[in-house]
Amino acid sequence: MESRSVLDVLIVSDGVQHTCLVCGKDTFSEEYLSKCSSSSADAEQILKKIAEAKKEKDFKMVLELSGHCLSEVSDHLHPMHILMIRLHDSAFDACIELQKWDLALVYASKTTEAYREFYAAYHPNLGIHLMKIGKIQQYLKQLEPALKNLQQAEDILHVSHGKGHSLCQDLKILLKQCEEELRIQQGRT
Repeated sequence: MESRSVLDVLIVSDGVQHTCLVCGKDTFSEEYLSKCSSSSADAEQILKKIAEAKKEKDFKMVLELSGHCLSEVSDHLHPMHILMIRLHDSAFDACIELQKWDLALVYASKTTEAYREFYAAYHPNLGIHLMKIGKIQQYLKQLEPALKNLQQAEDILHVSHGKGHSLCQDLKILLKQCEEELRIQQGRT
């Protein structure tokens, strides 16, 4: 078993405890559950501070708060826990604002699975998320994954927004640029 922690257990609001999806345990010590509850409360408080920092457009503080909180609570909250997703999203958005592209992709990768799990296949939030990732990957010359993400974003956003929407038109331009850059890159190798 990995040494990383698991609150891979799901505890619903009525107090019913379920089996951990990762380790298979169905019982946890009161101390562990208390730490999980404390981690949730801490994350909620930090998310309030993050919201204030966002209002003030202090993205450096948003990134700092998100990163610190993630390191503190990740041993007790499942990666698919809504608070973890919100913290990763905040860090991702802050990285974009601060033009920290490589780090933005790290945070985005932590939420993509959750977006796919919790949103419908053609949900606009999933499409926009994939478009952001693809655009960053294209900027970083990670052209093959960029193309894949941009194509998936296009499929989703055509359904959710319609082909004529300005977002889809911008995406079409990004896709053409990416395809051309990839063609040129492959022609050199």
